[in-house]
Amino acid sequence: LEELPALDGTLAADDATIQTFSTDHGNYIRRQPLAVLKPGSVKDIVEMVKYANQHNLQIAIRGYGHSRSGETLVEAGIVIDSRTLAAVELGNAQSVEAGPGAILGEVYEVALAQGLTLPAMPVCTELTLGGVLSVGGWGGTSHRFGAAVDSVQELEVVTGEGRLVTCSPNQQGELLEMVL
Repeated sequence: LEELPALDGTLAADDATIQTFSTDHGNYIRRQPLAVLKPGSVKDIVEMVKYANQHNLQIAIRGYGHSRSGETLVEAGIVIDSRTLAAVELGNAQSVEAGPGAILGEVYEVALAQGLTLPAMPVCTELTLGGVLSVGGWGGTSHRFGAAVDSVQELEVVTGEGRLVTCSPNQQGELLEMVL
């Protein structure tokens, strides 16, 4: 890895980190990355996607690695550890803002402290928010209120080109639907 961009976080390529990020949570699938980005900001993800494009490298994003078919792994590419982007805070009186690495249980805690509940509340609260949204987020009330993704009001998305785009039903709505 040469000519790396300036990062707020770190890019780790030591053996211990590589081994940790080479297998999924169940140890069923194995793919060994070149490096693991532990972003200090969303800007780091933007820069790393641009870098990967310039150097023909694949990227995967991962929280705790609970993927079904190894989607959180990449062979000879870069894995982004979303857990370093785990901030959860009240957005306004009707919303919570959370990073992709936030643990779902922590999102619930912040929401409940403000008297808010999510219409669809998946039962497994130890997954990252990004992971839950990547699979829809089905919960006990989903038959009535839909999946967790149906509660998303806005997302910041890093595109495959390395652009940061804010999307909502009224702004870049098609991108929002594709991501969710």
